[in-house]
Amino acid sequence: MNELAQPRRITHHLADFLRIPRDQSISRADVNMAITAYIYFKPLRDNDKNIDTVQYRKKLYWADRLNPSLAEADGKRRYLRDLKDPKNPTVIIPDERLSELLEYDKFVEDVHAGKITFKCKNAKTEKQENVVHTDTHLTYPILQHLLTKHFLEDIPKKEVWIGIYTCDEDRKLMAVCGSTMDHVIQRLVNLVWEYKETGVGDKAWKELASHHRIKIASIGVRLQIFKDEYV
Repeated sequence: MNELAQPRRITHHLADFLRIPRDQSISRADVNMAITAYIYFKPLRDNDKNIDTVQYRKKLYWADRLNPSLAEADGKRRYLRDLKDPKNPTVIIPDERLSELLEYDKFVEDVHAGKITFKCKNAKTEKQENVVHTDTHLTYPILQHLLTKHFLEDIPKKEVWIGIYTCDEDRKLMAVCGSTMDHVIQRLVNLVWEYKETGVGDKAWKELASHHRIKIASIGVRLQIFKDEYV
């Protein structure tokens, strides 16, 4: 699994910011999507080809969760928060909540004190060198840097396996494993997001089966999940 898509344990502060349970794991990709929607979100037009994609639906989910909105006369929603600098959209002007989450004031102090360094490639020597960062603007790369502290190391646990069976034949379709139950459940949720939402009925599950090289003999296969074992 891509490292950005791997569910991770997060700090209580970030969980509260995202309005999710404190013990819930979440991928870095989803956190990035949520924070971006908090900063600014502009809905797509109805005729946009991407409006029915899973990616856009996830963005819309986080925007509805984190960004206040108003209903327009045409029934559409206008999202009110826009933290992008009007003069430079690559720069973010954090509000109080985002600033507290990122500890942005401390970052500015550390920049002025010359404490922030990043590795950069020297054009002459072609070697990585530590370069002092002097820009206090909050850009998206700096946002990623400041979010890092909110991702915690996973506590080693026994490997957990989940079996997915057909309801009509009691036949196992696949086994999904992870280091924690949260990881396994998140993977299953991702499968539903990616495949069940992209098709209708049997077509979606055939796509799911095809992706995992699994043969589904019967039509109308439904998902039934239960814990197999702890290894």
